[in-house]
Amino acid sequence: MAKSSTSRRGRSSRSAKSAKKGNSRRKKGRSIPAKKRTSRNILSFEISRDRKLDFAGLILAGLGLFTLLSIIAPEQGVITQAWIGILRRVTGWGAVFVPLALLGFGIALLTRRLGIRRFRPGAERIVGAFLLFFALLIIMHAFGPGDDFESRLAFARVGNGGGVIGAALLSALLSALGISGTIVILLAW
Repeated sequence: MAKSSTSRRGRSSRSAKSAKKGNSRRKKGRSIPAKKRTSRNILSFEISRDRKLDFAGLILAGLGLFTLLSIIAPEQGVITQAWIGILRRVTGWGAVFVPLALLGFGIALLTRRLGIRRFRPGAERIVGAFLLFFALLIIMHAFGPGDDFESRLAFARVGNGGGVIGAALLSALLSALGISGTIVILLAW
């Protein structure tokens, strides 16, 4: 029995020695930091989804108000003249609706937490508004001069009719469906 107790002691003392050696190695060796700090970790911060939507609503409402005032203003600066010129070339007479839509979507994003139900557009309403806008651009351009794409595009580049979007959509519908098919599609749209 004495032999077994010494062997137990020997084993236990060996494991204790190895444990001490292991500890001493850890103390002497390189320590691994718990979390490495970098400048990115210090400077980064997270913005909540609500704050991002508030910021997007503020930008949209501001851009809509800026555009609306630029259209109404009797005199325009270089930047506003270029912005309104691009908007009129792209959407033609529909340029008046763009700032109203931007302002409306911006206000809807800003007032979403107030519980006002009428300002909460769903996906169906947004898609419906875009389809209605495109239909109006096509109809506005249909009353313009020209029977071919080049004359419609020249009319659109001046900022008349439905702009380049209206000219392109009207030409695509007319070439694919003809006059009667285009009328049916626009009535059903």
